[in-house]
Amino acid sequence: MNTLQVILNIVNNIFIKELFYIVIALVLYKSIFKRDDIYTKSINFLRWIIVCYSVMGLLSYLLLLIFPNEEYALINRATGPYWWSYLLMSNGHLLIPLLLLNKRLGRSVYFLLFLGIIMNMGRLFERFVILTTSLHRDYLPQGWEITENSLIGMFLIIAGNFIFSLFTGLLVGAFIVLVFHVMHLYKNRKPTVI
Repeated sequence: MNTLQVILNIVNNIFIKELFYIVIALVLYKSIFKRDDIYTKSINFLRWIIVCYSVMGLLSYLLLLIFPNEEYALINRATGPYWWSYLLMSNGHLLIPLLLLNKRLGRSVYFLLFLGIIMNMGRLFERFVILTTSLHRDYLPQGWEITENSLIGMFLIIAGNFIFSLFTGLLVGAFIVLVFHVMHLYKNRKPTVI
């Protein structure tokens, strides 16, 4: 179970958080270099990463039902007062990406861009579900500490997250293209005669 969570966290941090920017990097590559074959392989690779991530996420939720201490948290979140956010989270983060199994939708760049936004909204709803359902049963006053954030501090946090996601997404997109470009060059190399 822990290994599955580690794999999901790695894929989430590398591919899912920056999915929107990765797709933009791939589109920029296609428009600049006019290489449809490498672009198509890169999009297909990204498509299958997302599908595998969704299947592993669904598997982890099914495994949570087996363990008795986790079953309570899962059922409490799914049927409690914040069931609507749990439903949005599971649909946006785990079920909608399974539409990529359809070949036509899987090859659509616009759907991948839309999916990047939906999956990140699902990821944000996951944080909301975890925090809110953990705190709504906690009635202890020592947990109610108030913090004051300045407008500049909040802007710096949001801008820093945006710039980091943009940079990481473009870097991962360039790396995917580079890997498929090197594979293409290796496959199409001419044999040397001595």
